Amino acid sequence: TDFLKVEKDLPRPLQTMVERGGGCLQIYSPPGSGKSNFLVNLFLRDSLFKDVFEGGVYLISPTAESDLTSEALRDYADFVETECSEELLEGIYKNIMSVPKEDRLLTAIIMDDCMGSNAGRMHSILQKMISANRHMKTLFVLSTQSVKSINPNIRSCCSHSLIFYQPSQKQMADLTELHSFFGGEQEFHQNYVKATTPKYGFMLNDWRDLKSYAWGAERGEPEVLWSRYDDDGNVKETDEPNKGMLKGQ
Repeated sequence: TDFLKVEKDLPRPLQTMVERGGGCLQIYSPPGSGKSNFLVNLFLRDSLFKDVFEGGVYLISPTAESDLTSEALRDYADFVETECSEELLEGIYKNIMSVPKEDRLLTAIIMDDCMGSNAGRMHSILQKMISANRHMKTLFVLSTQSVKSINPNIRSCCSHSLIFYQPSQKQMADLTELHSFFGGEQEFHQNYVKATTPKYGFMLNDWRDLKSYAWGAERGEPEVLWSRYDDDGNVKETDEPNKGMLKGQ
């Protein structure tokens, strides 16, 4: 794969979102978790993604007009829409693909709480777009309150997942199942607790590097909690798959 050179020194898990030309960040967050704040920081901070997406930032969010926290992101985005539809996505897709591949610049499409719409269902244009994210040179950012609201085919295109504190046991069980290969369920759960215990803290899982990070709250930099590989690139032997350990909790 040709790695894309981004002109700034990004934290490693953000670098892996864009260095291959695109990705799919899936954010799982209940209301009031600090997600809107995170998105504003992610796209507007100089040390993060500010000015990285020269091809444009598309924001689709039912609360784009009313959510005060997102106001800065709304002003920064090149395109804002409150309703997600197949037609809208088709238009965005054509817009991006109309630029010849060698001239195509990095683009971000943020779909905030849109997964309940028809666009998130099976066999939609969204699925086609996300599976072609590297071809499109696009980072998709999907945020949802519920794991199952993202259809399995789109879930399987996940390059990064971000988890805020999750009070629902049902959602926690779904998240644990989804992330069971991040060191096994027990390891994942311990790391999740460590990352999300501080208010506004979150866990960021990099499915490309196979690493889990704690970030947010008082942490200025992402802190590695778990890695599938040691420093020499060898698979660590210590990871015991322990499926089912947490089922009864």
